[in-house]
Amino acid sequence: MTLLVALAASGCFGLSEQEQQTLGVHQQNSQMYFQSGSWRQALHQADMALTINDDLIGMRIVKGHCLTRLGNDQGSVASLNTSVELFDELSSGSGQDDHRAWLGAGQAHLARAMYRQSEIDRTERRLASDFLTEQGREDEQDEFDSAMEARERDLDDAERCLARVLEFDLQRDNVYAMMDLVSTLIERGGHEDAAALWARRAINLLQDAVALNREKISKQMTVSARHRLSMQRRVDDYLDKEAMLHELVVTIEFNRGSYQRCLAQYATFEDRGMMGAVQHFNRAQVYENVGMWAEAIDDLQAFLRQRANHAEYDDHAAEVFDRIDRLQVLLASNGVG
Repeated sequence: MTLLVALAASGCFGLSEQEQQTLGVHQQNSQMYFQSGSWRQALHQADMALTINDDLIGMRIVKGHCLTRLGNDQGSVASLNTSVELFDELSSGSGQDDHRAWLGAGQAHLARAMYRQSEIDRTERRLASDFLTEQGREDEQDEFDSAMEARERDLDDAERCLARVLEFDLQRDNVYAMMDLVSTLIERGGHEDAAALWARRAINLLQDAVALNREKISKQMTVSARHRLSMQRRVDDYLDKEAMLHELVVTIEFNRGSYQRCLAQYATFEDRGMMGAVQHFNRAQVYENVGMWAEAIDDLQAFLRQRANHAEYDDHAAEVFDRIDRLQVLLASNGVG
C-alpha cells in the first residue's frame, strides 16, 4: 500500500529551518521503511516525526498501519487496540475527510475481530475440557460471550468504515477497501451474496489493471530497465491480489456448501498457474467433503512438498499426516487403493 505523506515544508509553521529538515527526514524514512515492509522501523520514524509535529495526519496514519501490522504479526492485542483508538480518533476528527483514515480504521477493526476469533477458539477448547470446575466453566463462558460480543462490534465497525471509503468520489474503485470488505462480510456470515459481488468487482478491476499495464510494458520498448521492472512488479502485485480474491470467492462458495463451484474455481487456479501450498491445503478439504479422498490425499501431499522448507512446516506436518492416514483408511474401507 502506498501512503502519500505531505513533506515537512508544507504548513509546519512555528518550526525552525533545522526542525523542518529533521521532520522531513523522519517522514521520508518512515515512508521508505513502510513501503519495504519494515513496520517497526517505520513506526519509530513516524513517532520521531510526531514528537516534532503531532498534527501530521499522514504520519499518524502510517503509525496506525504499522501498529495494525505489528499486532497481526505478533498477536499483540495491545498494538491492535492502540491502532483502533488512533484511527477511530482520526476518522471522527481531523481525518474524517481523508479516506486513508477510514481505510485504516476498517482494517484495524477487522484485524482485531480476527484476533478475537482466535481468543474465542481457545476458549471453546477450554470449555470442551472435562476438568473445569463449575465456577471455572462459568468464568470461561463469560469470557467466551464477552469475546463474541466484542468481535461482532469490531466487524460492524469494520464494515461501516470500509463502506465509507468506497463512498468517496475518488475511491469507488479502491481495491484495498473492497478486499477487506469482502473479508469482513465473510467473517460476519450470512452476507455471501454481497461479499461475492464486491469480490467480483475487485477482480474485474484488477484484471483490467493487469491488461492495461501489460499493454504499456509491451509498447514502451524504450523505457529504462528500472522502469520496466517497476511496472512488472505492479503487475505481479495485482496478480497476487487477484489470487487472494479468488481464494475469498472459494471461501464464500465453501460456506454456501457449493463445493463444485469451489472445485471449478481451483481449476481456474491451475490453468493460470496459481496453485500454491495454501490452495492445495484448502482444496483438499473440499475434496474430502465431496468424498474424493484420493484427490484430497494428492493435494495434502502437494502441500507438504511445497512447505517442506518453510519454518512453519513442523507446525502443520503432524496434522496433515494424520489427515492423510485417515483418508487412506477411508479409501481402503471402500475398496479403493
